[in-house]
Amino acid sequence: MVGGRLWRREPWLLALIAVVAVLDALVAILQHVHFETGLDLSLADQAVWNYSHFHAPISSILGKDILGDHFSPLVAILTPLYWIWSDPRTLLIAQSALVGASVVPVFLFASDRLGRRAAYAVAVAYACYWPTQVGVAFDFHELAFSPLLIALVIL
Repeated sequence: MVGGRLWRREPWLLALIAVVAVLDALVAILQHVHFETGLDLSLADQAVWNYSHFHAPISSILGKDILGDHFSPLVAILTPLYWIWSDPRTLLIAQSALVGASVVPVFLFASDRLGRRAAYAVAVAYACYWPTQVGVAFDFHELAFSPLLIALVIL
């Protein structure tokens, strides 16, 4: 089951992913608007903004090149998003989308072993997993890629 076939066969999975991503993004953006985000988002925002302008990722906060201090090349993958909308909220939305997307390999792994109904239960439990949700709500971090990458490796 890949691409369109998966969505036609499992529309509730798409709905689950959308709910997780939208709620996570909403919480993260509300925190940002209320000045509850911190250094990690600031560093990533400056790095991605510099990448999007084809500059070295220099941080005005640290006063040095981020690659020498906080090496995280995965953040550079988000650069094209800043060509569309250059705003820190873009990173928060991308982080939420990445965590939401990690539900798919979890569902596929579980459905092969437990059946469709149980796979939905596992996917919902995974989507509501408190440590992941707290991580998304904390701030932006390049570790936002981890749930999706780990789930894909396990699948």
